[in-house]
Amino acid sequence: MKIIHTSDLHLGRNLYSRSLEHMQEHFLRTLVSYVEAYDVEMVLISGDFFDVAQPSLNAIAQAQRLLAQLTERCQVVLTPGNHDSAERLGLFSAFVKRPLQMFMHKEDFTTPFDYTGRDGAKVRVWGMPFMSPDEWRYFLSDDEAPLPRSHQAIVAAALRKMVAAQKENPLPEGTMQIVMAHAFVVGKAQSEETAADLVSCQSDSERSLFIGTLPYVTADTFVNWGQGGDGLVGCPPPDYVALGHLHKAQEVQIPPEVLGERTCRIRYSGSPVTLSFSELSVEKSVVLLDTDKPGEVELLPVGSVQPMARLSDTEQALVEDPAYDDYQEAWLEIRVKGPVTDQYLRSKLQQRFKNILHYEQDSSSVVVGAAEGEPGTNPGTVTGAREVDYLTAVTASPLSPQERFEEELVRFFAESLGEIADEELDLIKQVSEQMFTESEEQR
Repeated sequence: MKIIHTSDLHLGRNLYSRSLEHMQEHFLRTLVSYVEAYDVEMVLISGDFFDVAQPSLNAIAQAQRLLAQLTERCQVVLTPGNHDSAERLGLFSAFVKRPLQMFMHKEDFTTPFDYTGRDGAKVRVWGMPFMSPDEWRYFLSDDEAPLPRSHQAIVAAALRKMVAAQKENPLPEGTMQIVMAHAFVVGKAQSEETAADLVSCQSDSERSLFIGTLPYVTADTFVNWGQGGDGLVGCPPPDYVALGHLHKAQEVQIPPEVLGERTCRIRYSGSPVTLSFSELSVEKSVVLLDTDKPGEVELLPVGSVQPMARLSDTEQALVEDPAYDDYQEAWLEIRVKGPVTDQYLRSKLQQRFKNILHYEQDSSSVVVGAAEGEPGTNPGTVTGAREVDYLTAVTASPLSPQERFEEELVRFFAESLGEIADEELDLIKQVSEQMFTESEEQR
């Protein structure tokens, strides 16, 4: 039996106010095509189906289309993440009459979903929603005292309860066992892991899970079902742990001393669409599993319909270099390196590139003031100028209404007339200043 693992769809999400809906629709078409091409019988979605707890009507409609198309073709198993509202997600189960299994309530995680495929292959799926320590530490405790306020303690306790439930409902022989979870899982404890390793596996589009004293869960917690590495006689590790939360597809490396002769794969599917420019180097994919080969996985590429890039170059190169002609329609983050001599640089870049989502300048090039050519200043700096950090000058300070108006005018004339001369830019600025001055005087 073939199974696809994905997560972190984040339906309803924007990137710098741009909707990602067309990218998510592309993923839906790709996912459906893989289900049909590989004769997939089950799709696992490990959390963050929506981007927010109260999704927009568009996001809900998109979710309905996705679930309807998938459940027409295969079984779908869905768990909530840290962005979702479990209660609101659970509303779908009442309206989708096709095969849809949701683990939405606190009691659900101790009841596995057993599924028998068309060829008789058996799968047992344990669904673990995102477990906030503050919400779960009392519920999972075996006595009146709450559990420690950490993800490690909460997930370990939940896994122990799964083991207890399994004693009441033994695993049928020959059954592939899967645990779905939404958490930050690392191979070993942070004291043994370099900070660089922890940072490199993350994306800047992820919401931090740091609650309490420990933000991560170690791999041995899943391998040994929360027993702290001691192992359990007659209870082998899950064959596969289907993780959500991290947006870069990756496998969690289980230390050999933890696994021994046993087998277990722990993997993040990663988000199927690019949610941040920090993910540009990551190939988006879904994970294909096969019950006949429980120790193997195959990554199926998703691709993208939206070109995106980060450009970092000098003022002159960004304006004139023909090497950047291919980026005119792409979504861009642009960073200007070195001194800036042209006060209309941003407007000129907006003429050349239609979709600049984020713009910033090196701290050495950003200046504030007036009058050019003061001795001892950088080219293009002005009397009384002071250098400021680019995050303060560009990112943190929003454009004023007048500046936004000017940018819209420049964009309109650039699209209508083509390139705009400096004299025309001066005229736009004069008209804008006059309009906003008169508006202020009338107040």
